[in-house]
This record gives sequence, C-alpha cells and structure tokens, in this order.
Amino acid sequence: MTTTHPIAANDALHVFQDTWNADLATDLATKLTCREADAIADLLTATNRPDLAAAWIREHSDGDDEGDEHYRND
Repeated sequence: MTTTHPIAANDALHVFQDTWNADLATDLATKLTCREADAIADLLTATNRPDLAAAWIREHSDGDDEGDEHYRND
C-alpha cells in the first residue's frame, strides 16, 4: 500500500502485521541478521503480536550458526 496521503499509524500497523506474517518469516527470516530479526520481533511484541514475534525469531534461528545469538542446537 503506497500512498501519497497520510495514513493512520494504526492502519499502517495492521497492514504491516498482515504482510510481515509467519509465512513471510518462513521465506525471509534466515536472510536477516540477528539485529534485524530482533527489530521485527520487538515491533511485533510491542504491538501485541508476540506470536508473530516468536515465529520470526524461530524461523530466523534456523539460519543461525553456533555462536550466533539465536542459534538452536536441535
């Protein structure tokens, strides 16, 4: 949604949450740095979507190596 007129922050937030969902996390999260994944997770947590935040971190951790912040040895 690109617009040349102001959009309410709450509306923009809902579009963000709908777009940056768990399906996109599956496709994209391993490409992000830990800092980038944390930034998305922090925003989602702060806006009452801890479920999406957890999905982004879980999917991101699949691409982390030993020693990385979100590395899981499973």
